[in-house]
Amino acid sequence: MISKDDTKKAYDDTKKAYDDTMISKDDTKKAYDDTMISNDDTKKAYDDTMISNDDTKKAYDDTMISNDDTKKAYDDTMISNDDTKKAYDDTMISNDDTKKAYDDTMISNDDTKKAYDDTMISNDDTKKAYDDTMISNDDTKKAYDDTMISKDDTKKAYDTKKAYDDTMISKDDTKKTCDDTKC
Repeated sequence: MISKDDTKKAYDDTKKAYDDTMISKDDTKKAYDDTMISNDDTKKAYDDTMISNDDTKKAYDDTMISNDDTKKAYDDTMISNDDTKKAYDDTMISNDDTKKAYDDTMISNDDTKKAYDDTMISNDDTKKAYDDTMISNDDTKKAYDDTMISKDDTKKAYDTKKAYDDTMISKDDTKKTCDDTKC
């Protein structure tokens, strides 16, 4: 027959086994719960990572858009710079054309002034030739006047001689008459 002690020991062993099982179940449940918490933490970390990845992708996309905008702004600036350089080059060409036109005008003005100076010199030469002609004409007129005076003097002398001759003839005639009449 089983003694009370054996029964009690068996009971105690069974209870301990039961308690150990309960403890083990509690430990298992706690381990399960910890795993669930860990899984929740892992999922939250995953979700956070996904959100972070989405934020990173959005930041990347925004950067790409910004880079595209920056490149477009750069390209627009380059086009604007090309347009500005072309406008500058056109201005320089225009300035060169204007300077050439100015230089040509200055050369033309110089040529015009030289032609004017040559005309003035020619006019001076013409005036000198005119003045020389006038002087020559004055000299010719004086020579003519002197000749006329000389001719007048010659005629006057001739007239005086003729008057003298006439007087002499008259005296001869008077003398002859006197001789004829024996006066």
